[in-house]
Amino acid sequence: MIGVDTNVLLRHILQDDPVQSPAASAFFAGRTSDDPVYVGRVVLVEALWSLRRWHGSDRSALVKMVRLLMSSNEAILEDRVSIHRALRDAEEADADLVDAIIAHAAIDAGAVGAVTFDKRAQRLPGMLPVV
Repeated sequence: MIGVDTNVLLRHILQDDPVQSPAASAFFAGRTSDDPVYVGRVVLVEALWSLRRWHGSDRSALVKMVRLLMSSNEAILEDRVSIHRALRDAEEADADLVDAIIAHAAIDAGAVGAVTFDKRAQRLPGMLPVV
């Protein structure tokens, strides 16, 4: 198994660089269930933020991308169970997936949740208002 940095994941997804994108895609094509790529939670969150903010990806496209990664035998996602719960909660609450990941990371660490000023995020289980 080998980890991947956000820039490699983004070059593969976006196909926006004539040199780096083919190299990133070749790297991903070379992964197998015996030699998968490890996608850490920080990498996943950074990629989601970048895709949303800089490339205009909507929530449904981001959810689809994460589900595709999760269904691959060639990729291992950090905290897969937590990410799965975050996907479900984000869809049910019509909230941002990154906020759901933050809430579940806090809960999985033993916290009652995470506080936020974001009203939309407060729809999520574990996202609490600052009081």
